[in-house]
Amino acid sequence: MKSIIAITVSFFFFHFTVICQNGYSIFPESFDESYNEDLGNVTNLRFKALMGNNSDSTLTINWEIVNIDIPLEWGLSVSDKDMSYPPGPQITTNNGNPLTFYSGENNIPFNVDIYPNQISGCGTFEVIISLDASELILDTIEYEISINDDNCLISTTNNQYEDEKIEVFPNPFMDHLNIKTELDVKFVKIYNLSGIPLTPPLTNFQYFEVSNFESGMYLLEIVFEDDHKITRKIIHEK
Repeated sequence: MKSIIAITVSFFFFHFTVICQNGYSIFPESFDESYNEDLGNVTNLRFKALMGNNSDSTLTINWEIVNIDIPLEWGLSVSDKDMSYPPGPQITTNNGNPLTFYSGENNIPFNVDIYPNQISGCGTFEVIISLDASELILDTIEYEISINDDNCLISTTNNQYEDEKIEVFPNPFMDHLNIKTELDVKFVKIYNLSGIPLTPPLTNFQYFEVSNFESGMYLLEIVFEDDHKITRKIIHEK
């Protein structure tokens, strides 16, 4: 059943500094790749992404590799702005080594390397990017890889959480937000760009009132009934 969720917000304005007009970004957010090469000549296959912080705030983030489904013979390694992790299936998180992104810092490399070890097959996994303090998910990078295996199904149209299936409008907004989706939503929350929640989990999606909001950018977290989470950037204007 299609869900249309209306969120109405009343704002009390004070003289604080505007938070920002932009925020965290990563490109690309998905890799759907098929390789057919002589694996005897392939040591590793590198997938390059670039991160950025266009906000006025310093962001401290973590990454975590989840839903790993790759052949046991493959190796996996990650290199971020601070560290390079050696190949091995145990490299799944940077917890304990959060990344600090300063305001205006862009084109920050985040690389994932696959070491096929001359073994054909299919591989899928995700990298979850979250704020260190609150674990609020900022983005998810999806990897779907085929190496010398014609039986692998590589498709970019199977993601039920892709943007066109979840509408958040109007954005920018003044006094209310609408969420339109055919998926079942459990609750939503609004955060500032430091990952501090500004509302409790909103389960009934009725009228609610908050204070101390200013014009600028915020993060809307949408949690679905299967506990999948996505985050959308929302901008409030007077």
